[in-house]
Amino acid sequence: MNTIEKMIYQLNQKGISPTKMMRDLGFSSGLFSQWKKGLQNPSIEKIKSIADYLNVPVDYLIDANCTEKSCTQSDSIQNSIKNPPANAEGTRITKEQWEIAVSQLSLENQLRLRDYLELLVAKQVLDGQADR
Repeated sequence: MNTIEKMIYQLNQKGISPTKMMRDLGFSSGLFSQWKKGLQNPSIEKIKSIADYLNVPVDYLIDANCTEKSCTQSDSIQNSIKNPPANAEGTRITKEQWEIAVSQLSLENQLRLRDYLELLVAKQVLDGQADR
């Protein structure tokens, strides 16, 4: 399911109309219709507000690999990272140090980091460099 389909599913499960949600959040009700038709995409700020409203993790709404029960807010980010990177001296940092560093990023930057890491992994696979 895509982001909008997941929003609709959650709204149906909770018995809330898209119009009510948009009104409660102070958004234009016509905006949801534009998202549904693919004329616009919701901003990350609006997705955050909707995730809070629906009581679901942001990643659930935006990550096609996340299901309602299998996704926590940092699951897809952490799953993208098999080994923490090396620090400036070339020494691998610990997983705990990495998690602290990532947690200090804004959600938007965490998502950007995840996307970048997924791109690097995909490039390694295409180049035949990935560990199997």
